[in-house]
Amino acid sequence: MGMQLRKQSMTSNREEIVVRERQIEDILATYTDLLGQMLGASAPLRVLARQLELPDGGRLDLICLGGGQLYLVEIKVEPARTEFVQQTARYLAQIPTLQQQGELPAGSVQGYLLSPRIPPRLLSECQQYQIHAIEYAPSSVLQHFYMNFQQHLSFNRLTTHNHSVWHLGVTNPIIQTLATTPMQDIDGIAAQTKLAPSTVKSYLTLLEQLGLVKNEGTLYHLTDLGRRYASAMTPHSRSLSEGQAEVLREFITRNPFASGVTLDIFTVVECTASLAKNQYPVPLAILSDYFTFAVGNETRWNKPKTRNDATRMCGVRGSTGAAGAYR
Repeated sequence: MGMQLRKQSMTSNREEIVVRERQIEDILATYTDLLGQMLGASAPLRVLARQLELPDGGRLDLICLGGGQLYLVEIKVEPARTEFVQQTARYLAQIPTLQQQGELPAGSVQGYLLSPRIPPRLLSECQQYQIHAIEYAPSSVLQHFYMNFQQHLSFNRLTTHNHSVWHLGVTNPIIQTLATTPMQDIDGIAAQTKLAPSTVKSYLTLLEQLGLVKNEGTLYHLTDLGRRYASAMTPHSRSLSEGQAEVLREFITRNPFASGVTLDIFTVVECTASLAKNQYPVPLAILSDYFTFAVGNETRWNKPKTRNDATRMCGVRGSTGAAGAYR
């Protein structure tokens, strides 16, 4: 199930983003402090299970433990309906059985139904089943995630890597050219940088998707972000400086949906962070498979080399630190 939010794009067009229950569940399971605030928990929460299979075959979104008490959490991203209340009540009634079987720890159980809107008529129904009904804004949960993303990945700093043609440092001559002589076409940039026009065109496409360059017809110029990026560049260097990396890090973490490139970079770092909880550095073979599934390219990237190259490309494009976190 999902709900649609409107998000402002870089080009000021409005696009609809579908928010799914699994996304909210992922965030709340990761940021248990936020979940605790939403539930009003008096003690820190620890997630015991996600999508817990119950005796009747149903799957419970989250079951948490805090202060010796169990918290059963059912998450919805659409207005509450009677069947949601009944579903939560049914799940709540099965917890004692799992406790008796030793699959869950002993302790009192509190049931919670989270929904963006809970009609007044359902509040009394929730009270009848001893369910805490909590209204929340999915957009606020997403905002919390993106605002805390950099801190969550503090170990995964932006660094310089020079082992790929897709490393952003190779675009520095184009950035330098546009910084000194704006409003140039591809042939003009190629002549000044001594790069092939086809190479210039490819790099300009990448820089456009990163919000660093904009075109006006056949002419290209730096954006405000691009000028910040250029001012942080080490003169005559084809390596990404820490200042440039900082500009990119800030932009991508705040605008992961700005383009396909930013989303790919964001996703490969997110995948690396998840896998690093189990093993660090993360084996490239494992990361490439995980990343492939995350971006929905299992069929298109059906060979290990293709998956590895795509993962390296996205990690190196943004010099996101992911390239230094896998091997």
